Amino acid sequence: MKTYNTVRTSIVLAISLGVNFGCSQLFGGKGKDDDDQLRGVALLALLSSTSACTLGGVSFTVSSGSVTCKDGMASGTGTLVAATTSSTIVSVEFTSVITSGGRVDVIGGASSSALSDGPLVRMATAGNAAFSKDRAANKTFNTAFTAPTAGASSTVCVEMHLDETDVHAVTNKGTCPTAGTGTDASAAASCSATFFNSEGGVCTGSTGNNAGGALPGNKWGLSLNNATISGVNITPSSFNGGKRYNG
Repeated sequence: MKTYNTVRTSIVLAISLGVNFGCSQLFGGKGKDDDDQLRGVALLALLSSTSACTLGGVSFTVSSGSVTCKDGMASGTGTLVAATTSSTIVSVEFTSVITSGGRVDVIGGASSSALSDGPLVRMATAGNAAFSKDRAANKTFNTAFTAPTAGASSTVCVEMHLDETDVHAVTNKGTCPTAGTGTDASAAASCSATFFNSEGGVCTGSTGNNAGGALPGNKWGLSLNNATISGVNITPSSFNGGKRYNG
């Protein structure tokens, strides 16, 4: 089981090994050689506990909070930063179950593993889901694009085009279309209960703008708040000619 709560288990193991060694010394153990060997085993156990969380074939690490990873699922509250970087495309499909008041953010173009800056798409049970280029001026989804229902399973495809003059996001409820086959045309007709394109400000309920300019960095990942995600699929661009994110 790959989990970031195993560090505690490893520490307990290390302590147990130390206690066992102490008893072996008291009752006729071999002494220093055994001590060195047991310390080595404890250290290896501790180091092995930091294995990466793998989602959709990409390794992530928990940079903050408490997130448990198992069998391609991630659950909890915290930040998962990808081992890969991207300054072009972030395109990710996932299924989420979000508790009341919780959220899932897809973040790109960040300067550090904290993912505290850079554009994000937020799917939340409270309020409008939103796209924000700079964490200051949100562009909310059109009113028809409803927020996920608390406690219900919901699949979404989120794609951010980071290498354009005006960074923008395309969000599709459901699985991602085959690479290069989706359309991100900026037309009012494209804004519906299942589709949103932040570019152009043509969707009912959209506010602000895409806010061009240099990105803080090239790190990306996911931020969870009382949520579980599964079925993660890191894809080539569905809406930008099949262009891949940087590896």
